[in-house]
Amino acid sequence: AELLKLADIAPGSLNEEHIGFQIGPRLNALGRLDDANSIVPFFLGSDTTALRIMASKLDGLNDKRKQLCDTIFHAAQDQLVQDPARLREPVLILNHPSWPGGINGLVASQLTERYYKPSIVLTSPENEPARGSARSIEGINITEAIASQKDLLLGYGGHAMAAGLALPAEKLDIFRKGIGAYIRQHAGGQTNEASIDISYQAAFSELDLSVFEHIDIFSPFGPDNPAPVYLTRNVTINKIIPLSKEKQHLKLACEDEHGSPCTIFWWNGDASAFTNLEMRYDLVYHARTTVFRGQTSIQCSLIDFRESAQQSAQSFTRVRSILDERKKDYSLEKVKFYLSSDDCIAWAEGTRAYPDVAYSRGKLKPAQKLLILTPPCEYGVLQQLITLVHPQELVVFSSPVAYENESDLVTLVAGMAKHAIMKKDGNLDFQTLEEMSGHTQATLHSVLSLLAGMGFFEIVEYTGTDITIKQPGAADPELVKKSRNELSSLLKEVQAYRKYFIDSPLEQIFKAYL
Repeated sequence: AELLKLADIAPGSLNEEHIGFQIGPRLNALGRLDDANSIVPFFLGSDTTALRIMASKLDGLNDKRKQLCDTIFHAAQDQLVQDPARLREPVLILNHPSWPGGINGLVASQLTERYYKPSIVLTSPENEPARGSARSIEGINITEAIASQKDLLLGYGGHAMAAGLALPAEKLDIFRKGIGAYIRQHAGGQTNEASIDISYQAAFSELDLSVFEHIDIFSPFGPDNPAPVYLTRNVTINKIIPLSKEKQHLKLACEDEHGSPCTIFWWNGDASAFTNLEMRYDLVYHARTTVFRGQTSIQCSLIDFRESAQQSAQSFTRVRSILDERKKDYSLEKVKFYLSSDDCIAWAEGTRAYPDVAYSRGKLKPAQKLLILTPPCEYGVLQQLITLVHPQELVVFSSPVAYENESDLVTLVAGMAKHAIMKKDGNLDFQTLEEMSGHTQATLHSVLSLLAGMGFFEIVEYTGTDITIKQPGAADPELVKKSRNELSSLLKEVQAYRKYFIDSPLEQIFKAYL
């Protein structure tokens, strides 16, 4: 209750974000900067005055923790500026004699979020072992990576995304090279760019309080129950207002292409990142109900943004008509009949049923009418089609795709990999792989990791759009097991989306464009 007062949180509105970002950090600050044992009488005591004093101490320690985190994070970034070659390594490993150990994990988290790669931050006093914490990204088990160098370590422990470790300081360089080599070998097709799963593309007018009160029923949100993520395109940012005395938080006064306003908060934001307020931006954000001074409203928190590809409201795609040809005749002759009309283009991937008449994503161009011949593998591909073609009319088919099961997909990728090794010096074009298979990047990453684990080839380099492989590779049963489990799950997701695309009303599927 005392901590809730300090954080200005109404007990009746308490949610997991309050605990994770306001209450938890105050409690954790004690163990990071002082003796954690003194929290016991705080939890068990009943003396109001003593509790209030302890709550104030926790509040002060948390403020100190924030300052230390900022100082050490900037110092870590300075090391990277002075030695930029470290940014090309698969894992960031930074150390300093005087960094307080209780802060290392938080700084590692900040570095991982900033650079999207595993990070290890160590305190290395003179004549003492280096000790610290590690944080990782999806697809790289940091504890397994650390364990691969156990002969160098004094101790370690953790889980897939976080770990702690200790080792002699003089072995840091050997450790850095060893763990880097392990991650290169086991990361498979792991990209160096984070991806964001969009739950819903919304206009600001759709952020209705009554709707979000229903969405809150699905909370608490967390790793196994992620909070919905919203996307609004073509947003104008009318004003940027700094918050707090340090001005590290920002309030963005926004307006979407339909003229609807919205306030979006950017915690620990950088106003200079919006280089031109005359531009329009695509914003990705969380939105949920919040209570302030007894009033319930919707609070939006920025996750990421980019300059919009469509820089005027008039250029936003609105589809005037949709013709449903799903579960009907999807013969080549029927497709050619539609294509005989003016300004019409057809799209298909993962099938050879429409040679010379259907384009893949890389060859699409604007047209009045778009024929969607095969069900896309995910909503992001559907968005890409509409953005590339800007159609006013849609004709939607549901022609079968060829690589729905694991066996057929692995066979296709293995064949393309063999061709790349024999004819293209091991350079495998990832976009061609996507278009021929009709699958998501994540699914294809799992297939490539599976083949690498089977010893079919070794992944030498992955740049985000291309992958370089060579033979021979080394068999890795653990990588095979992990990749096969991931692949099974991802194939189910693709199959589920395609079933939704085939069975659901088109007005629901294309709601954002009608």
